[in-house]
Amino acid sequence: MSDVVEVQTVDGPVHASIRPPGSKSLTNRALVVAALAARASAHHSACRLSGVLDSDDTRVMIDSLRRLGWRIEQELQTCTVTLDGRDPAALEKNAFRFDMIISTVNVPLDWNAYVGTLKPKGRLHVVGAVLEPLGVVAFPLIAGQKAISGSPVGSPATIATMLDFAARHGIEPKTEHFAMQNVNDAMDHLREGKARYRIVLDRK
Repeated sequence: MSDVVEVQTVDGPVHASIRPPGSKSLTNRALVVAALAARASAHHSACRLSGVLDSDDTRVMIDSLRRLGWRIEQELQTCTVTLDGRDPAALEKNAFRFDMIISTVNVPLDWNAYVGTLKPKGRLHVVGAVLEPLGVVAFPLIAGQKAISGSPVGSPATIATMLDFAARHGIEPKTEHFAMQNVNDAMDHLREGKARYRIVLDRK
């Protein structure tokens, strides 16, 4: 392939459409926004997303959203993903499964259904500023000794407590390590979409 590219000039404005290369980070952000939009709508629960880049990170994000209860259909040939945010069957399947749910969204959800996924003495903790009343039925809370709580962003002391909790219980981030001298290999690994999920360069 020749390294010489001929550039042709034009005499007037250009009317054209282009499709830029896909972006993993933009695709993942778009998937999260589309998922929240699918649940935020009171009338239409499905959201169709086009121009979705197919990569390892995209597939992991789609699998994660599915595990959280979204119904997702991916069409590789047309680069589209359809997300349906209201799947009561998925919530029913996870009844009495979780010790704690942390809600970070600021849109109304079926809170009673989420309370139903909590184990006895479980907790629904809200950190997203939902403007509408939650409207939770009291009896499941009383019978299961369940709780609903909320909090703002944690203070440095709270974050330190959280990190101590994570250390004591072996909760670790997903990282991949490369020696500092192999930084180019690390960058290639990142560009190819193979990073799981953060790359750490070790100085040895």
